Amino acid sequence: MPDKTDLAKVQGYIPPEWKAAIKEITKESGLSESAQVKLALEMYLKTKGRLKN
Repeated sequence: MPDKTDLAKVQGYIPPEWKAAIKEITKESGLSESAQVKLALEMYLKTKGRLKN
């Protein structure tokens, strides 16, 4: 599980316009903090074309 430092590092890579959307999605889904970070990072990488589907 990421600690607060890891969370801050990951969040630093997420474009600001994604943060609000990610918060809404994860709040509704009830995911844990680590799952939110993983989802956010996957979404970001997909937008950059570094992750296939």
